[in-house]
Amino acid sequence: MKSHHYMLLAVAAALAIALGFWTGSVNKNEQEVHTAPSILSVPEHLPAFTLTDHRNQVFDNQRLKGQWNLAFFGYTYCPDICPTTLYMLKLAMESYRAQGGDPTQWQVVFVSVDPGRDTPEQLGNYVKYFNPDFLGATGSADEIRKLADSLNVIYARVENPASPENYLVDHSASIIAIDPTGKPVKVFNPPHQPDEFARGMMALSSVKP
Repeated sequence: MKSHHYMLLAVAAALAIALGFWTGSVNKNEQEVHTAPSILSVPEHLPAFTLTDHRNQVFDNQRLKGQWNLAFFGYTYCPDICPTTLYMLKLAMESYRAQGGDPTQWQVVFVSVDPGRDTPEQLGNYVKYFNPDFLGATGSADEIRKLADSLNVIYARVENPASPENYLVDHSASIIAIDPTGKPVKVFNPPHQPDEFARGMMALSSVKP
């Protein structure tokens, strides 16, 4: 099962690379319409939550403070959205640096919506495939749901009667920006394009929280 999983990841990553080149050729005006960050309607503060990162360290509200954060909810068995989005974030970080930004100001957090299969070890291997600085986080189903609901992130398990262990999880490709005080402030809606996304990051980081 594990070898099959990483084979799937390799194929998905190749797809992500292809899509990355494709999005780079999309009309610039269309990019600006779809990738510009919009105001996120969420509470002033996130509820208290406790997850575990891929290093088996506690990941809670305090871990969001002191730097800008990009939170993306998905799962390691995802066949398309997750590898494509994480690869886009890898390219966006490179573009952010090229535009004069400091990527160490940002923390990318990949929160699993599949705690039954996504162990910390598996998350670690997955996120490091895209960027060794990306962080994976998992936890109890209740804690994940609480955090996702507070950020208006929707996801749902899709059963596979023919192969129950190979279920899918439907989820969005939105990426939520959280400021250095731990307050969610913006959402980047898909489709994402790396250079435009990086410009959105530059705009956010230029504003003092």
